[in-house]
Amino acid sequence: MLLSETIRLLLDSIGRSEEYEYYLKRFLSDRSPCFALLCPDEEVCEVGGQTLIFGLRFLQRLDLLPLLLLTGPRAEAMAARIVEQDEDTHIYRPQFRAPLADAGTGASAVMAREVELKSGLSAAIEEARLRRQVPVVVWSDENLRRALLFLGREVSPRIHFIRMAGFLRDNNQEEVLYHNQRDGGGLLAEDRALAEFTAPLLEAESRLHLSVTSPYNLLKEIFTVKGAGTIIKPGSDIRYYRSAEESGLELDRLLALLSTSFAKQLVDDGFIRTAAHFYVERSYRGAILLEEHPMGCYLSKFAVDKQARGIGIAQELWDQVLERHPALFWRSRQDNSVNRWYASLDDGQHRAPPWNIYWRGVEPAAIPE
Repeated sequence: MLLSETIRLLLDSIGRSEEYEYYLKRFLSDRSPCFALLCPDEEVCEVGGQTLIFGLRFLQRLDLLPLLLLTGPRAEAMAARIVEQDEDTHIYRPQFRAPLADAGTGASAVMAREVELKSGLSAAIEEARLRRQVPVVVWSDENLRRALLFLGREVSPRIHFIRMAGFLRDNNQEEVLYHNQRDGGGLLAEDRALAEFTAPLLEAESRLHLSVTSPYNLLKEIFTVKGAGTIIKPGSDIRYYRSAEESGLELDRLLALLSTSFAKQLVDDGFIRTAAHFYVERSYRGAILLEEHPMGCYLSKFAVDKQARGIGIAQELWDQVLERHPALFWRSRQDNSVNRWYASLDDGQHRAPPWNIYWRGVEPAAIPE
């Protein structure tokens, strides 16, 4: 789509053009009825409503239709507050009610209820699209988890929990970019409750994209690789291989990942023969290859598929590598956009144009070599 100068200026203030253009193209090509489900809590509706509405309006101008979901006993009051703050009528409150949760529990009753839900939702979303407004769905009689499981399948797998506090935080009050459900704890008590709430969602529907952000950072969370919130994920299955010949390692898929990640055809695959350690995500969405050297392991290749960037696979691969190989060194071209992240991981670095050379856990006497 052709972006107006005003929209592009705002997107430029959020992140790098290659990132937001990639995500915008990806979202616009999605076939889901809505772009995402936005789930603000009561505090956001009360004190952050104007900021949230600005984000909704901006998404709408990009032809991305979110659905605002409000549930629980205070849902009607939350909806009234949001509509009250919507001075330019960008919010659409459809005449849609979910059938009562207790309207029969037999298989036929559940099926009939789901058919009615799908029909009502479809009509409400289409009406909102025609009106060029954002639909607000209020399900006072539904608990949020049950509503999300249904909507995650039928409306959009992208779910953003919006709260004034934004990120989940660990016990040291540090912001958590990715919370891996396999790792369990480490979060503040109040944040652990939200993480535990989402666990059954991911167990039932692993393709869901769940994040926690604030109304002020919603657009940055959506349109940048780093984001501005916490992604909650079930955890990736990282496989370890000791050689390119080891059973189970699919070299053709690995080479394809490296080519697409670096956006160019590999000229020489000799690095495969010199690599001594292979860390590969099960679906070949990411990989790290290491070579053995006397002073530590050389990080030969680090690749993450473009479609998987921003969901924490790089960090999971890195954490797996550090468990076995505390001494590492690597290099990166000085114009590489990942260098800021590398700088947060290293013990030191040296500039040798066109490269930056990084190390971690290497003995000081070995650094010159």
